[in-house]
Amino acid sequence: MGGLIARSAQAVAAARGLEWARRVPVIVCLGSPHQGAPLEKAGRVATAALALTNVTRPIGRIAAARSRGIKDLRLGLKVPSASASASASASPGAPALRLVYATLGDEAEGGIGPWVGRLLGDGLVRASSAADDGLQGDVERVALAGLGHMALLNHPRVYAVIQPWLVLPGVPAG
Repeated sequence: MGGLIARSAQAVAAARGLEWARRVPVIVCLGSPHQGAPLEKAGRVATAALALTNVTRPIGRIAAARSRGIKDLRLGLKVPSASASASASASPGAPALRLVYATLGDEAEGGIGPWVGRLLGDGLVRASSAADDGLQGDVERVALAGLGHMALLNHPRVYAVIQPWLVLPGVPAG
């Protein structure tokens, strides 16, 4: 969700001409559901189904207690400004986007690996949503096979990918 918040905040700040928006050179997103999260889409359907009868309605109320932010994950990123479209990275001065995502299955394995990767993504976010192929401009996408969503937070392979993006010009790495 952090990647969606960062992209949205930067788009709003840029549309309002806020100084800090021009100082953001890159936004790194780890497993962000740019095109929505199927698990929350399923949660919405289940909650609606549970609300249909008197017997299941109490369970439906518990299921509906998810936060507004979690419920909004079914939608993916909706850039809040008409001047900042879904391809915000293509607008002049927009930050570079670096999208890192995982898949439980490995395309190189053959067998069911590619199917698992496409269907389940990292267990919470599908690769197609995290990669958001519709984005244009300075966008790099890196898929890491064999990792789940929570591994994106602290796996050494993830750090190896993002570390070069975090080096500031003129500041020695290390």
